[in-house]
Amino acid sequence: MEAIKMKISAKREIVHLASLNVEMVSIVFPSHLCVMDRKFIVRMAVMRMMNFAKVANMTLKFVYYAFLVFVNCSILKSRVDAADKRCPDNYIRCRDGIRCFPFTSLCDGTTAICKDSSDKDPEFCRAQTCPSTHAKCRDGIQCFPLRDLCDGKTTYCRDQSDKDPDFCRDQNCEPGYTKCRDGVHCFMSQWLCDRAGSYDCPDHSDEDPEFCEQQSCPEFDGWDGWNGWKKCRDGKQCFNANSLCDGDPAYCKDESDLDPDFCKNQSCGEGYIKCRDGNECFPLWGLCDGGSRRGTMFNCNDWSDEDPAFCRVHECANDYVKCRDGIQCINRKHLCDGTKWYSKIDCADNSDEDPEFCKLHACASGHSKCRDGIHCFPDVSLCDGRRHFCPDGSDKNEDFCKERSCASGFTKCRDGIHCFPYASLCDGQEVYCADGSDEDDEFCKAAWFK
Repeated sequence: MEAIKMKISAKREIVHLASLNVEMVSIVFPSHLCVMDRKFIVRMAVMRMMNFAKVANMTLKFVYYAFLVFVNCSILKSRVDAADKRCPDNYIRCRDGIRCFPFTSLCDGTTAICKDSSDKDPEFCRAQTCPSTHAKCRDGIQCFPLRDLCDGKTTYCRDQSDKDPDFCRDQNCEPGYTKCRDGVHCFMSQWLCDRAGSYDCPDHSDEDPEFCEQQSCPEFDGWDGWNGWKKCRDGKQCFNANSLCDGDPAYCKDESDLDPDFCKNQSCGEGYIKCRDGNECFPLWGLCDGGSRRGTMFNCNDWSDEDPAFCRVHECANDYVKCRDGIQCINRKHLCDGTKWYSKIDCADNSDEDPEFCKLHACASGHSKCRDGIHCFPDVSLCDGRRHFCPDGSDKNEDFCKERSCASGFTKCRDGIHCFPYASLCDGQEVYCADGSDEDDEFCKAAWFK
């Protein structure tokens, strides 16, 4: 009966709108019509159009109206689809649209997180997709981490399929991991033939030279995200290119990572550049920084990383900026970060604390300018009632905060001043908003469509 009533209501809406000027349709268009079947709405609109087509050559206007109905519904749907993506990474929205929950909690047998208990509803869980680092258990309900595929340790799947060799053979490994020869287990790709006598695969294939030669090194490792992994000269082992010829003990068993002829032909990982000798790699933030990882002032054995002429010709890494002298690189977060009580000098020429210099440069990612246009503050601290980052106090000024957007993954409270994490929408835990709106069901539903 409810569905019939909604369709009757929709018909009335369409007849009413058909009598209006077409120019007004996009303004008064009732978006709730799109909750129903869009095909039904358009079909009804066309039927009404044909009935009125004889009146004052209205046919073209009615056709235009039908087009507007369809387009408006499509736009609204795209907004809803976009809103679905507002949950933080690795979170899913509950069916009621009020809050988000970790995908690892999908039907895991624990207490429901969603108010409507949808995170424990098998049909709801079955309809969700796991991220690339996880896979569905055989029951199609839960997600489990691929790195623990048949590892003989923790069992995540309630049906224990993540420990079933036949099931594991059909799964791919997480990026940065390699399947053992048995096709069942996974291990970190940078561990290829790295330690004879110490095995990561039950079949010992990770230390088999023939098997290792057939495998590729990871773009990023599965541990801490290091990039720039390359094969040693023997084609078996992997090593990190950022440690090329760095004078530390060799990582490659054939010691090719310490051979200058071999090092010259290798490229550095992202965020690193070669020293003048073409052998070593060092981080861009080490350009003429006056210090290094070795407790000396040099990253390069040829000292080129502290040579002003060498430093001038190289750009800084992302989120770094050159000092006024064009030599040194500093993190953008350090621009004018000192106080009248404590001077924090990072540039040798003191330019990082010069207001005129700071005005010329943008803030680091995740930071915004204070009202003075000089200092920067973390976006997540906008009117949070805690520490002041702006000397002029603008990051805690309500009028200023109303004009600013929240950081990625955050949304405004009802007061339009404070920000809080999307993941905390109606989570029944800490109240972030002074007005309590982050725990108000109606506000939480509406927040997804902002």
